[in-house]
Amino acid sequence: MLSPSLRGPPVQGDPALGALRARTQLWFQQTQVGRLRAEGELPPWFHGFISRREAEQLLQDEPLGCFLVRFSESTVGFVLPFSPAPGAGIAAGTLSWPRIRMGST
Repeated sequence: MLSPSLRGPPVQGDPALGALRARTQLWFQQTQVGRLRAEGELPPWFHGFISRREAEQLLQDEPLGCFLVRFSESTVGFVLPFSPAPGAGIAAGTLSWPRIRMGST
């Protein structure tokens, strides 16, 4: 079972977003959670379902190079927003990977 922060806020009025979250949760539980959990907990940099705006707010006052990982809002996978160089804007500091593979297999 995913914690409330990983399930994200309830989706109202957008069935496509609800379906994407359901697919993302299933993918995450089946393929990723075991790779990310260390000693039973997910790493502090993993934020699950938060919006781009929430990620920007969390990173806005952080030093260059700080990052977090969240679920994508448009595909099954992760997004890695990070603190860009001053004046570059947060959009310059976002990388995304559909179905990223963590670790080596």
